[in-house]
Amino acid sequence: MLQRAKNLRRTVAIATVAVGATFGAHAQLIVNGGFEDPAFVDNGSHYTMTNGGQLTGWTSSSVNGGVVLFDAGFAPVGGGLQAVELEASDSISQSFATLIGAHYRVSFELSAYPFYGGAAPGTTLCPCDSWVDVGIGTSWSTVAGSSVGYTLETLDFVADASSTTLTFRNAISPDKWRNYPHLDNVAVARVFEEGPQLRITTAVPEPETYALLIAGLALLRVRATKRSRKPA
Repeated sequence: MLQRAKNLRRTVAIATVAVGATFGAHAQLIVNGGFEDPAFVDNGSHYTMTNGGQLTGWTSSSVNGGVVLFDAGFAPVGGGLQAVELEASDSISQSFATLIGAHYRVSFELSAYPFYGGAAPGTTLCPCDSWVDVGIGTSWSTVAGSSVGYTLETLDFVADASSTTLTFRNAISPDKWRNYPHLDNVAVARVFEEGPQLRITTAVPEPETYALLIAGLALLRVRATKRSRKPA
């Protein structure tokens, strides 16, 4: 009986690890939301320019030589070691799988270039503001940031397609001057409604996950039973 109990506990432990690994595979909808990849080798300027697909997981578009990837030696970052700056009409975008009709929440940290601002470069001391256009599929919102520090921003949406594209774009046209938006820690999570409250989870189990779990538990239980019947 003691050996059988040990085998059962071992079965449950193995199943728990398997469930965690399976659910974890669905946990992150955004790739490289903290902009830690690629890790650039600093040449003294504390930033580098990225174009096209050079910023892992993202597509960059720029009219000024590239989207700026920087570290804390250039300006504060929201977390980790690196963040991005969107100059002029610069933008970054990434597509991810969504379930039609499901609710999702986009979250990100937003700040602004902290050293000058105003109607022309260098004319006004900060704190200064920045504006970023956030595109979720075909819908757009404009969010304001400040050089005072990063703030956590969230936007909710209901998916209307099996793939959704998230875009961040400097909201100010090149002929006007505003401080460049600084962006970090981008994430997307599925949102489940529970009465007046919202429960957010990034682990979204699928039907095949449950089937795999049940089959695995059955197999492990059979093996544990066979071991317990072996003569000592």
